[in-house]
Amino acid sequence: QEIYKLKTWQAQNKMLTRKPWTDALLQMSFCDRGRFNLKPHEGGIVFGQTALIILRNALDDLCRIYHITNGQEGNVRICGRLYNMIQRYETVTPLLSIDNMPTTLTEKTMLCLHRCFGVTHECFATPLTRRLSSYCSYFPDTDKYFGSSGSFYDFFPSSGSFVCHLPSVDKYNLVIMYTHIANIMQSSKNALSFVVCVRHNPTFDCNRDIPGLGPYVQHAELLLHNQHMFEIGRRHKTYRHPSS
Repeated sequence: QEIYKLKTWQAQNKMLTRKPWTDALLQMSFCDRGRFNLKPHEGGIVFGQTALIILRNALDDLCRIYHITNGQEGNVRICGRLYNMIQRYETVTPLLSIDNMPTTLTEKTMLCLHRCFGVTHECFATPLTRRLSSYCSYFPDTDKYFGSSGSFYDFFPSSGSFVCHLPSVDKYNLVIMYTHIANIMQSSKNALSFVVCVRHNPTFDCNRDIPGLGPYVQHAELLLHNQHMFEIGRRHKTYRHPSS
């Protein structure tokens, strides 16, 4: 099923990256509330005879960021770019997340990190789950239209405060993330900090396993089971067919 979804997305992605194209050409539009029997808190994009439904406030926020990023000239492609981005994450999120369940830091946690540590940028987010306006994400080709700064591994800040909430906790991904953080820290003499929030992996120790990182680690805290929480990051709903 996932392979079928991926092939479907690849075919649509080729269509959406060819020029010129518009929402009207692809017969894409925002959902008519009556036709799809949407509830007050729902919104979506229609493509052919199916609709991709998400929370209304999430859709409104994506549209707001899109207009800021792309200006009025991007309006003729907004539905296609929304659909393409959301479908990308629908397909690959189970492959990126723990137990097929994407998680994010809670709004209160992010507010605390901003107030106490000056965090202004998320290093692992998506247009659908970001808490801050400045963020990195996995797929710059679809996410750049919604304010993404690109991949974290192509991101080399010289100052600032950042939060890393890596969705995967396997040792390979942890090593890559911490190695990149170490390289960033070593290349800057300015004020620079990273707050890393990940699920515990007992086989990994960043001080032991990442050369050069130790001098930059100021504090580590292990939160006990049932004494902390993440928030489910999935904001999508199922595809629906129009009522007859």
